[in-house]
Amino acid sequence: GAILIMVYRYYHVADRISIEDKYGDVMYIGILTTTLMEIRGWIAGDQPSGRLLMIPNGMVINHAFYNYTRDHSFVWDEISIPLTYDSDWRQAKEIFLSILKKETDAMTIQAEAEIGRIGEMYYLPKKVVEPSVYISLTDNWIALDARYVTEARTRRFLRSHLSELFLAAIESEEGITVASQTVTVTTIQKTPVSHVDFGKKRE
Repeated sequence: GAILIMVYRYYHVADRISIEDKYGDVMYIGILTTTLMEIRGWIAGDQPSGRLLMIPNGMVINHAFYNYTRDHSFVWDEISIPLTYDSDWRQAKEIFLSILKKETDAMTIQAEAEIGRIGEMYYLPKKVVEPSVYISLTDNWIALDARYVTEARTRRFLRSHLSELFLAAIESEEGITVASQTVTVTTIQKTPVSHVDFGKKRE
């Protein structure tokens, strides 16, 4: 495992990787094990738990693993915003897309540059780094999925920041309402109920 890691450069120190259900930043690559600073664990989002995680190098032989930062430093992320069917979804799409372009402009430029450098190795169309908003219909709401690129190590921070901006934009627009899952209960009365005077005692 160690030989494969070194020869084929599966990952380096400081790379962010995941293997099976383990995630972390590579701190040290030894002969038998790789030491990671664990992320996730009991922590929500891509942030460190504080634990050091040792994984056997042999795991790279018979397990699929992911490297988030080997050839480029960005990943794609999505935020789904459910809107009611009476919302102005066209206006919402324009607002969300405007926010995405403004907040991720620098990351998009960086991603385009990195894709240019690795273009001979991988097929990554240039347009895929541009932020976009996709629309899908569900039984309960209109789903607007905001897609954008972000640095792998700051994904949670940008996601939180964009979510705040989306919520603020929704609050300022009267025609846009966030949807929630609801259940409609219909009761059917099979027999008519005659008038009963509950103030009188029945003899």
